[in-house]
Amino acid sequence: MTGGIAPRQTVRRFLDPELAEIARAAEERYRERFRAYRADFKVEPTRISHLRSVGEGLELALHPDDPASWDWWGDFESGIEVRRRTRFTRSWRRVIEQAELAQWVESETERYLATLEVSR
Repeated sequence: MTGGIAPRQTVRRFLDPELAEIARAAEERYRERFRAYRADFKVEPTRISHLRSVGEGLELALHPDDPASWDWWGDFESGIEVRRRTRFTRSWRRVIEQAELAQWVESETERYLATLEVSR
């Protein structure tokens, strides 16, 4: 959901402390539910490269304990851009509000869990 086919890259950390807190809370909330499927649930920071701007967002990722036996590859690829700034500037603008982002994270995560439950 980056608004096009802009390249996304997973990076080491969130620049926005609010995004880091949303990620931490989501991982904590859903950790045990995904452990039942032998996978770790991660909310990873991403950078999105546009022609004249740079974005920051997050991606939901599952890391299975045993990738060779994981049957669900490709079913769980969700990412969203949260804020953007024009290249060579410092001021960021929100693309999506925090409440809407929290709702998106919850709906996508519940969709992941529903897919895993049906596949059991």
